[in-house]
Amino acid sequence: MSYNRLMIVPILIILISVLFTTVTATADYPGVNHNAPPMPPGDGPGSITGHAYKTVSTDVVPNIYVAIVNASNTSEIYVTGTTDDTGRYRFNGVNSTGGGEAYRLIARGAGFTDGQSGPFSIPSGVKVFVDVQILPIENYAPTPDPSKAPGSVSGRVTEMGTGFPMSGAAVSIVSPTMSDTVYFTTTSDPNGVFRFSNLDDFTTSYQVKVSSEGYKDGYSLIFQVEPGVTTDMSVVMEQKPQQITPFPTRDPTTDNSQVSPTPQPSPGFGVVLAVLASAIVVAIAGRKKE
Repeated sequence: MSYNRLMIVPILIILISVLFTTVTATADYPGVNHNAPPMPPGDGPGSITGHAYKTVSTDVVPNIYVAIVNASNTSEIYVTGTTDDTGRYRFNGVNSTGGGEAYRLIARGAGFTDGQSGPFSIPSGVKVFVDVQILPIENYAPTPDPSKAPGSVSGRVTEMGTGFPMSGAAVSIVSPTMSDTVYFTTTSDPNGVFRFSNLDDFTTSYQVKVSSEGYKDGYSLIFQVEPGVTTDMSVVMEQKPQQITPFPTRDPTTDNSQVSPTPQPSPGFGVVLAVLASAIVVAIAGRKKE
């Protein structure tokens, strides 16, 4: 009787071990219950194994979630598991795909962005090796949305007629309807070039205004900033006409300044002329008497 009781203990241990092994295998791959692609006729299941690595290094990532998913729709999950302490995972009994790349591996973990492998296939009865990389959040830089990328405006200030670049001109982005409303300011460089960067208002209408001493204010066409685009708004400047200052004149009725009188002949000069004329007449008369 005691012998039979002793035999029951190892039998129970064996049964528990078998049951545990069966449950573990089922957890690795539940099969068609998770809607995995059906195997081609005559094919057998395969397996997949590999490691999860950090994208920025070769360090393995232990104890994170991994799953086999649909290669075209990653929200369709076939089987899940976790990496072990060495960053390794393994799925057994996975339906073969007959050469079609129906699967993809994804990985997720706290402090990481989601990682995924490229699409792959599992041939009949073959063990496939697929690694997956996962990026730490501190190294994550989201791809900028092109529709929200800031735009810029640049151009060149030149002189009308000569085309010479004008340096040091005051350049402003203003409102087309109220030029006193100034949004941004800068000056043209030695080559007459100016630039406004990181403009992110894509609905407001703008105009470039340029001012320089001796020139009329110059204006560009009206424009709007385009996302991720540099808009050319060059401006040609026209010189102001030169003003001629008239020579000042004097009004004798109001001007009190001293004016030199017109020279008048001296009275003594007339007497001298009269005496000389008389002397000439007397001389001529004396000659006639002779």
